[in-house]
Amino acid sequence: MTPLVEPLLVQTKKIESKNIKRQSGADYQLFPNPTATQVYIGGGTKGETVNIEITDVYGRKLSEQKIVLGSIGTMLNVDLNNGIYFVSVTKENKVSVVKKLIISR
Repeated sequence: MTPLVEPLLVQTKKIESKNIKRQSGADYQLFPNPTATQVYIGGGTKGETVNIEITDVYGRKLSEQKIVLGSIGTMLNVDLNNGIYFVSVTKENKVSVVKKLIISR
């Protein structure tokens, strides 16, 4: 009997970790999360300018703004319906981190 599906061959390649640089984007936090109307972005360097983009689960851009990070955190007012969103923090035209944001009123 002939198989209905041919087997899939997968090749793997070992990646040397010494070639991977840790990005500082992992240092950004969103709090509180879940939230209703306001969220703070913490981390990064005080005085650093970053671009914040909020998208929905379908990838539609809902908001974009440049902010200057404060020493404790920078507050964003979010006027969104209940749901799950993604916040991208971009620094120097490179996406540093994408965080999930939950809106619950």
